[in-house]
Amino acid sequence: MNKFLALFFIYISITSCSFVTNSKSDKTPPTISFTNLKENEIISNLFTVCAQASDKNKIIQISLFIDSTKISTSDSSYFETTLNCNNFTYGIHFFKAQAEDNYKNIGETPEIPVYICVQDTIKPSISFENISPNDTFEGEFCINAVANDDIGISKIKIYFD
Repeated sequence: MNKFLALFFIYISITSCSFVTNSKSDKTPPTISFTNLKENEIISNLFTVCAQASDKNKIIQISLFIDSTKISTSDSSYFETTLNCNNFTYGIHFFKAQAEDNYKNIGETPEIPVYICVQDTIKPSISFENISPNDTFEGEFCINAVANDDIGISKIKIYFD
C-alpha cells in the first residue's frame, strides 16, 4: 500500500505541474520613416538626417544606410546624425533607414535617391588641341578646347586679346 501511495503521489505531482512558456510572439516589423529627407532631395555641407520608428514593442536600434553601407546607429526610436557631405562623392546616393524591435523584427524605409553636393576644391583644367601659345590667326579659325573637372563643366569662355 505504501508503494501504491508513493507512486500515486508522484503521478499526481507530475500531472499537476504546468510549464510556463512565453507565448507572446510578435512578427510585425516596426514602421520607420525619415522625418526630414525626401526622394531626390539635394543636400550639401553638414546635413542632419533624422528618422522616427514606432512599434508596439520596444525599438532597440535604428540604423542609417547610404549605398548599402551602414553609416550610423541609434539605440532608441528616434535617430539623428549629422553627415559631412564632403566625405561622399558628388552625385546620387541611396539612403535607407532600418529599425529593429526587441523581437528582432526589422522594418525598413524604401531606398530613396538623394543628391549630394560636395564642396568643389579642385579647379577645372582646360587644354587647346589645335593652338599653342603665341600662335597668330587671320580670318576664320576653329578652336578646339577640352575642359575637365571632377564635379563637371557648365560652360567654357574663351577670351581674345
